[in-house]
Amino acid sequence: GPGDVAALSPAPPAAALEQMARDRLFAAGSSGRAVFIIDQASIVQRDRRTLVGGLAVELDIVGSNGARAGYCEARVSRVQTLGTGPVNMQNVLYTMTAAMLQDMNVEFEFQIRSRLGDWLLQGPPTAAPGPVQTSPLPPPS
Repeated sequence: GPGDVAALSPAPPAAALEQMARDRLFAAGSSGRAVFIIDQASIVQRDRRTLVGGLAVELDIVGSNGARAGYCEARVSRVQTLGTGPVNMQNVLYTMTAAMLQDMNVEFEFQIRSRLGDWLLQGPPTAAPGPVQTSPLPPPS
């Protein structure tokens, strides 16, 4: 939207949220699915001196019958006031994104544990399969 400067960040908030989901969520079980939704990932410059950031995500658990079996939402926001002197906008945006992501990590975990505790595995997760390896095929005979 107007004034959104999130894309100027060296670590855009939407990409940071996607990475958070890849790092923290993994599928286990034999049926159903989980859907991670980014509802908001913005940093808006309201005026010359004020940035307002917001992150909002949702995690839906969908049963094998296609019905939503559970969900949680997490939202965080920050306001950053810029000084009157020269500003390195990329540094400010990076720092603001990192702070919001740290807040989101805490809030998202809290919401998952309180709303989706029945779907959490107990104990350490099993290792995810490694990347697919390739082997050259022998030439045709």
